[in-house]
Amino acid sequence: FVIPHTGWYDISHRATARKQVSAPPACNIRVIANGSPLATLGINFGVNYFPFMAVGEQNEVEKSMCHLLNAGDVIEVEASSMGAGAEWIGETFKILWHSAN
Repeated sequence: FVIPHTGWYDISHRATARKQVSAPPACNIRVIANGSPLATLGINFGVNYFPFMAVGEQNEVEKSMCHLLNAGDVIEVEASSMGAGAEWIGETFKILWHSAN
């Protein structure tokens, strides 16, 4: 997504992942702006959720935050790590203009 106007944006990141092995595999889904992670929007299933889940169990996590973005910034969602036994099932990403700078 390319940011059309400089200002504050409400960003909501919801990801769903499944644990397929007994050990907690790496699985970190993050939101990036121009190649750098946006603070507090990453979801680390491998560290924060998978250790407490059963094999075959899936979990959906949502994080939201308001960020100041510049016109032309490129926003993407990526898996920064995806170990064997981790399955990224789904992603919902919303970005709403909140106010001008």
